[in-house]
Amino acid sequence: MSRARITIATSGPLCRNPRVHREADALAQDGHDVTVVTVAYHDRFERLDADLMREARYRKVRIDRRPSHPTGRLISFFERGLTKLARERHWQSPLAFGPFHALARTIRQQRCDLLIAHTELALAVAHRLRGAGLPVAADIEDWHSRDLLPDAQASRPLRLLEQIEGDLLRQARHVTATSQAMATALARAYHAPEPVVIPNTLPLTPNAVLEAGRLSSPTIPSLIWVSQTIGPGRGLEAFIRGWAQTRIASHLTLLGEAVPGFADKLRELIPASHAERFRLQAPVPPGDLPATLCGHHIGLALEPASPDNKNLTISNKIFHYLDAGLAVVATPTAGQREVFAQDPRIGFLDDLADPNALALRLDELSSHPDQLSDRRAAARRLAEQQYCWEKSRLPLQRAVRHSLGIT
Repeated sequence: MSRARITIATSGPLCRNPRVHREADALAQDGHDVTVVTVAYHDRFERLDADLMREARYRKVRIDRRPSHPTGRLISFFERGLTKLARERHWQSPLAFGPFHALARTIRQQRCDLLIAHTELALAVAHRLRGAGLPVAADIEDWHSRDLLPDAQASRPLRLLEQIEGDLLRQARHVTATSQAMATALARAYHAPEPVVIPNTLPLTPNAVLEAGRLSSPTIPSLIWVSQTIGPGRGLEAFIRGWAQTRIASHLTLLGEAVPGFADKLRELIPASHAERFRLQAPVPPGDLPATLCGHHIGLALEPASPDNKNLTISNKIFHYLDAGLAVVATPTAGQREVFAQDPRIGFLDDLADPNALALRLDELSSHPDQLSDRRAAARRLAEQQYCWEKSRLPLQRAVRHSLGIT
């Protein structure tokens, strides 16, 4: 197979978008010469990226906008000013996404055979460079024009986003998306071919790591919810109202950084009988997350059904829970129903509308250890058989080969 030069473009650190890291490594493993172009804003994230890159098979080129960089701070000041102005004036301009010209210039310098774009900014650059003759592909991990709530959308160039998405879906060498629900909806909305579905899965954690983590499991059922931020609008309040009515004792852990004051609001919902079994836990390094998770029994994926992007994506949480062998309690979004359709034995779906009904279902799950163990085994089995990166990378590699004309 001939060696092709591939550039993957994104607008932030790899540690915050591990999908880019996994994609780049999989394509390098497939024999391609891969470069990832990113924008650097924080020293801490660059240190985390450096850890990821130690065993990477690809190169990273960064557009340095860190305050510690000699010129990055000044250039970033002007770029942020342009972005703010574009949003305040409601310009349908790619400047509203960030350092558009810097990213486009850096990508051109790579002289690649194929550009694969992630995130709004990179998709906008790919859209422009495709018009100049560069072969491009697109990863629509999020449906950007149908993301966020109305207030947050007000300053975004939605018409431009829709044009970019539609043109790339119809004209790019290939397009990928994270769920079948998302792929079908995008194709219908833009009268375009369906994207290739590449779930945002993880490399399988070795069983030995999971077994070691399970040694720390408490004797009573333990539930965990994981995210970068613990805050409103994530289903936590509704879930805790149900959990507060459970009669079977269980632990509840929220892992992430809490928005100031939000933890106190959650504790107000919890009766004294449950208070000692509720705790907040600070984030752990990504490499430690599997061992942390498998010290629990049940994982929570409480995603909202709106906007469309939230409804159609599959929560990354689910893939972490499946990998760690946790039973899953999830809201019935289209993306999460897609996972449960593969094996409903992994847990149950609940819309969180009725706290009493949720409490009864949690008690039922917690009061039958053998059934809970079976659900956990089903979850890990589903990860091994379908929802792991070892499986997901194969259609990605095939799509890229096809886009490059490699057989």
